[in-house]
Amino acid sequence: MANPLNNEQQIYRRIKEEKIEVDPTLWDVMYHYLGDYVSSINLLAADSIETNQPIPSEDAKKMLDYAMKASRIVTKLTRPQKIQDDDEANLIKIRDKKITLHRDIQELFDHYIPNDLNIITMCVGYHLEDSNLIPLNDVQNILSCTKNIIHFLDKLRIATGQQRVIHD
Repeated sequence: MANPLNNEQQIYRRIKEEKIEVDPTLWDVMYHYLGDYVSSINLLAADSIETNQPIPSEDAKKMLDYAMKASRIVTKLTRPQKIQDDDEANLIKIRDKKITLHRDIQELFDHYIPNDLNIITMCVGYHLEDSNLIPLNDVQNILSCTKNIIHFLDKLRIATGQQRVIHD
């Protein structure tokens, strides 16, 4: 989990006061793609904790795939010039219409989401190379990362007045 930004409270206050929004197409991609991938990782980790069993390699491979897809979405949301012609229609729409995140939102987005996705990717990747099982203590760390991302997106949703909620 990333440490809070020094100016985080001021950024959220500015977002609320200036009524800064996330374009509906950007939010839709965040909600459908990023949210779905993170929620999938969250469900796999939560099931492991609930059953008190380490995550087996087939589920670990799914988690790694979801984390990598989520990372690609983050890159494309924050750097639309990286969107390719064969990407999803909403991503192409973002690129072609030059839809971007407001600089304050991008600062928050860049700070929080990539850090947690990198932790998930490194943790899962390490165990896939080493033992093919993810032990419960690392599953708890992964679960913490997914909850951090979901919490951040929910906090952003509230600050910007978006309607869709991403559930953990």
